[in-house]
Amino acid sequence: MRAAIVALLGACLTLPAIPATAQPTNSDLEPFGCQGGGILTQVSGNYFVDLATGDYEPMPAVPELMNGVGFNPTDNLVYGWAYGGEGIGRFGADGGYEFLGLPDGLTVDNWNTGDVDAEGYLWLATSGRRVNWAQIDVRAGSDTFGELVDSGMVERPAGVASSSVDWAFSPTDPTGLYLLGFGDGARTQLVLDRFDTGTHTREKVADLGTFEGVRAFGALYADADGFVYGSDNDSGTIVRADIAAGTADVFSAGPASSVNDGAACASTIIPLDFGDAPDSYGSLLADDGPRHALREWTEDVAPLQLGSSVTREPDALTADADDALATAPEAIAGVPTSVEVEVTNSTDTGALLSAWFDTAIDGAFDETDAIAPVEIPAGSGTTTVSLELPAASAHGESWLRLRLADADTLTPMGPASGGEVEDWPVQVSAGTPGITVVKDVAEATFAAAGDTLDYSVEVTNSGDVPLTEVEVADPLCTLSGGRDTLDVAESTTFTCTYEVTAEDVSAESVVNTVSATGSDQFGTVATASDDATATYELTEPTEDPTDEPSGPSDPLEPSDGPETEAPTADSTENAAGTTDTATGTGSLPRTGASPGMLAAIGAALLAALTGATLLIMRRRAIG
Repeated sequence: MRAAIVALLGACLTLPAIPATAQPTNSDLEPFGCQGGGILTQVSGNYFVDLATGDYEPMPAVPELMNGVGFNPTDNLVYGWAYGGEGIGRFGADGGYEFLGLPDGLTVDNWNTGDVDAEGYLWLATSGRRVNWAQIDVRAGSDTFGELVDSGMVERPAGVASSSVDWAFSPTDPTGLYLLGFGDGARTQLVLDRFDTGTHTREKVADLGTFEGVRAFGALYADADGFVYGSDNDSGTIVRADIAAGTADVFSAGPASSVNDGAACASTIIPLDFGDAPDSYGSLLADDGPRHALREWTEDVAPLQLGSSVTREPDALTADADDALATAPEAIAGVPTSVEVEVTNSTDTGALLSAWFDTAIDGAFDETDAIAPVEIPAGSGTTTVSLELPAASAHGESWLRLRLADADTLTPMGPASGGEVEDWPVQVSAGTPGITVVKDVAEATFAAAGDTLDYSVEVTNSGDVPLTEVEVADPLCTLSGGRDTLDVAESTTFTCTYEVTAEDVSAESVVNTVSATGSDQFGTVATASDDATATYELTEPTEDPTDEPSGPSDPLEPSDGPETEAPTADSTENAAGTTDTATGTGSLPRTGASPGMLAAIGAALLAALTGATLLIMRRRAIG
């Protein structure tokens, strides 16, 4: 393979070699910044890789294929083995390259594994069961710059079937160079092994679990938090291993290549923000939980963030300093809820605020839980936007996930560049169903059987949850109109008409009670009732003012007309030729009055007429 790689570089520009004894500690190459991320060298070119997201962008071309590279913290340049020149080379951020030559005592070999430790020594190694290693001084300003310090051979440790073709120095372990390998021939059981730069020995330090789809880690990186990142040649998958915990997870997906090598400024951190919802929501890195690579982050503040601050976290469920909302929201099942979200965008790029609310309260976010995203304009600073949470279909503790990022689309899972993620608990109560009913009658009186009474019934949802199966029952008439569903505070009206019966006339009133029921989404029923009363009213006859009596004004004076015989108390014949038995008072007008009222009126008339008749008879006897 080494010969094939050299053949690929046949047309590459070869720069003049600088003898190792010249000690070229000063360089005009542009140094790299010490930032979280990886420098990836491949046959196709060099790239800067965002380890958190797997995103990558091309770097200025370097006129040499290099392997076994490492970031030198003493001058911020990248050093490694140059295949074309068969020696040590270095390059800067602008793509500028210098060949440093072959140190005395170092043999030409396939030095495909390398990194630079904190003191400025380049450690190179070959791959295989028996590994050659070499230590070269690349300390800026060193009197022995470019010289071979030490070399040797070490065997692959027991329990490691194959190893990565790169290693990485971790600031948390000053004498350790770490490799990712496999404990079995099938390359599914990932292991972590360590080369000790003091004792020049190797040992397996952890079994990292089963990983599918990764075959050979050609590029390794490390950070100041004690994580080692391995980039698989075939798939581009980036795995993150926790040295102290002895665990590993798939971290992101980067570029794939048959020839990979990586370098990173190990003294820096990769600031990340994770969600805090329970495991079932897929928050952990192991579950590909949501995570954001914090950009331009200093002292818990970033130019793109939720709320007024953002804290970095190594994984989910490790911090709880969310502040995008003033308080944790509360909701009622079946009722939408609005929340006010504080966002900050001080960047020159627009961002997207996305949210998901677990409406089913089933412990997961799915497509139906997505809330319409809100665009946050570039340079808008700190603002507050309103989000409406859809109505929950159950009650209990639910969760709301907020994500702000410079992205066209976001999902509840996976990595994002910049911005922040916050998870908030939402307590959803069942609510209290309520219903009121008011019944009115258009005319509250009636005069006779056959009269009609027109009723209206207004039903209102007086609870705090929507009502379905709204029903109204009336014992006297069939109601029509109205609706069978009511939102909170909504009303509907039913109507019916009733015809008065003779029994109602005898009872002198019609009392009508109506009842209403409605159910919430959980089957809880609310009930209410109301009544309306219509009463019987006597209709008085209309008097004619010209219909005056012709007799004298004094009832004691005799009339000039012919004398009439006093009526008897047994019976009288009325004008129609019929006989009324009503104590001799003659025929009475039919006023529609009740029998009780007629009896009273008849008695009064009888007394008056009887008195007048007796007076006339007494006067006749005297005369």
